[in-house]
Amino acid sequence: MSLEEKPALGFVAEAKRLRRRSTSLEEKPALGFVAEAKRLRRRSTSLARDVDGGVRLAVRVKPKSSNEGVAVVEGVVVVKVSAPPQDGQANARVVEFVAAFFALPRRQVEIVRGHAARDKDLLLSGVSAAAVEARLGI
Repeated sequence: MSLEEKPALGFVAEAKRLRRRSTSLEEKPALGFVAEAKRLRRRSTSLARDVDGGVRLAVRVKPKSSNEGVAVVEGVVVVKVSAPPQDGQANARVVEFVAAFFALPRRQVEIVRGHAARDKDLLLSGVSAAAVEARLGI
């Protein structure tokens, strides 16, 4: 069976397949199947992607944090905000904080996915993915 004929596996199935193939203890991942699949997915996707009209940035929000900031932790952009996740207060603060971090007007930062979740996709208008990654230090 050639590579073109093999069906595409999901992330969990691919992690299981990789664990079965490894024979020595040094080759086996220390994480469980799902954690390994998530790690593979984070590594394979870019944090900032160019789209029509700007850059789509995947972030994980940590509301009610004691200090605010933006950091890249294990391949994930983490945005810490002090606002609580009630009545959209955290979302408003994320937009405001990310706009200030990238020196953009607030109207150029928009939440396009994940309004009620910690994992969100932000659309940053008028900026390139290279500029975003340079500002994040990646």
